[in-house]
Amino acid sequence: METATLEDRFVCAVRESYGEYNTHGARSSKKLRPLHQWVAEEIERELGAEYKTESLRKDSGREETIAGKYYDKVVDVSISKKGGAPLAIISIKFITSNFKQNANNYFEHLMGETANIRRAGVGFGHLMVLPEKIPYLKRGGQKDHTEEIGDAHLQKYVELSNDTDHPHRPDVIGIGIVSLHKSPDKIELADVRKMKLRAEIQSALANELSVPNFFQKMKLLTQTKA
Repeated sequence: METATLEDRFVCAVRESYGEYNTHGARSSKKLRPLHQWVAEEIERELGAEYKTESLRKDSGREETIAGKYYDKVVDVSISKKGGAPLAIISIKFITSNFKQNANNYFEHLMGETANIRRAGVGFGHLMVLPEKIPYLKRGGQKDHTEEIGDAHLQKYVELSNDTDHPHRPDVIGIGIVSLHKSPDKIELADVRKMKLRAEIQSALANELSVPNFFQKMKLLTQTKA
């Protein structure tokens, strides 16, 4: 039997999270649990038994609160050696609808969150999951139209990833783009080569910002902090 790849496991987690979102709605934390658990388990897989994580889990789990430079912060996934203080954290942004109207706020919040954590000496990784075509929902939850991800929405993340070493820049950035179909079990990875994006952004998504590269870099970051 062929072993599932990291990308296969990523898609399975996204499918499960979208299933919870469709069942319980946007306000329920249940939509976050499968994806957060997968990220935590994947980083443990990379680092080995010497390390542990804290995160929401499908049937239990909790988010850890850590001391930032300016304020205490509840984090999505914390990574530490067993018995030790957090070495690094992972922030997860799971986009389900209405991305364009919130895109700048997401980005600005990310830079503030990053500075608070990195200035406290803790490594910071940010993983964003978003569909290539995102439903825009009216106030009552009815679908109004579909938004398509374009250069303007991703360019800022490419530039931030390539920025010099400032506290507002996450140590590691990953972006996983998926294609949505009519049911969660039909979700699959988007083919970024077929998206209406400039060549340099397609290349960044397929290489530097890819989900597999994200976990390799988070492994190295955590080991460096240990």
